[in-house]
Amino acid sequence: MAAVLRRGLPGRLYYGWWIVAVFFLAEFVTAGAGTFTFSLYLRPMSDELNWSVTEVVAALSVRTAISSLVVQPIVGRLIDRYGPRLIVASGAVVAGGALISLGSLHHLWHWYLAYGIAGPFGFGVMGALIGQTVVAKWFVRKRGKATAIVSFGIGFGGFVMSPVTGTIIHTMGWRTSWVVFGLMMWLLVLPASLLVLRRTPEDIGLLPDGDVLLAGELDSRGATATSEVSWTVSEAVRTRTLWFMVLSFALNGMALSPILTHQAVYLGDLNFSPVVITGTVTMFAFMSGTAQLFWGWLADRFPIRPLIVVSFLISAVGVITLLALTRYPTMPMLILYLGVYGSTRAVAALTGLAYANYWGRGFLGSIRGTVAPFNVFHQMGGPLLAAFIYDTTGQYLLAFLLSLVLFLMAAAMMAFASPPRKRKAGMVTAE
Repeated sequence: MAAVLRRGLPGRLYYGWWIVAVFFLAEFVTAGAGTFTFSLYLRPMSDELNWSVTEVVAALSVRTAISSLVVQPIVGRLIDRYGPRLIVASGAVVAGGALISLGSLHHLWHWYLAYGIAGPFGFGVMGALIGQTVVAKWFVRKRGKATAIVSFGIGFGGFVMSPVTGTIIHTMGWRTSWVVFGLMMWLLVLPASLLVLRRTPEDIGLLPDGDVLLAGELDSRGATATSEVSWTVSEAVRTRTLWFMVLSFALNGMALSPILTHQAVYLGDLNFSPVVITGTVTMFAFMSGTAQLFWGWLADRFPIRPLIVVSFLISAVGVITLLALTRYPTMPMLILYLGVYGSTRAVAALTGLAYANYWGRGFLGSIRGTVAPFNVFHQMGGPLLAAFIYDTTGQYLLAFLLSLVLFLMAAAMMAFASPPRKRKAGMVTAE
């Protein structure tokens, strides 16, 4: 195997970090447009438009279904072949237009069309699958750090934009808030993606991580020390490891999504003030962003599988503190919930790292796109089921108890997802 200098060119910033910066920006803006702040819109929209919580949340489920079943399987393969520049730019155009149109929202069909149907073709091509896949192609040794910075954009965006969103909603209305984030898509994400994004470092004569190859230091196959074993889609789908991963992340997603979507309404029912609720969403986003960096740092130093298992188990403990708020709706208990549950919200970074570390760079987008349809049930079912339980029973107790069980099941499934290995040509297995 070739010897590679483990450093970049002196005095030059590795271009991969510009790729990271653009996806950080995309996640930052997207977080303000609904990832963390969606729960802040639930009560104002349902009250003004006389819609049930289920009717509002259903659009999120439609968006998730279309993204998982249609957009991600196609986009994953396109990213591997053509790169992200035009795909992300087109997503910014669609997302910005859809959000701006919500400024004149009055009918349920408009809400479903703009947020549920157009949304996936906008946000769906700027989300975790795209960002993590592209960044994984630019980094190997520093992949944990790079992926964590991109995922930190979600938490940091929520931290900055949650109070901004809350202020806009309470002073100028929720319609204005949607328009503001639509304009941010057009003015920030669109030009940045067109100017900066590229497919792989090799396309512009670089190596992953900014490494420099010594003259003549290629092996007989043209491999370098930063090369990875890359699995094709057909190879990966024949391993039990992939399906344990898919099931584990699906269970985690179904456990997480009801909490993320409904926590503002839940806290309001416990008589916390709007200021405290907005502050909670803000701090939850901050904790999530900080957790991305911490767990990403750990992922560069320790195996990814036990890290994911531990994070899911701590998430289960966090749900217990959330449930305890029903009996003890006090600020100390709320702070405890934020500290425990927020500290584990690095699933975005850890999921991307697990796929990249297990399956390599070559066909990563295609593999993630292939399994994306299996995410539809948990991504759309979690928030919708919680909304149905709330509208039916008037509380979230049963929904959050289900989240607790699902986190424990997710940890168990990931424990079985041992790293795959290739034994010989045509044969794949897992350790």
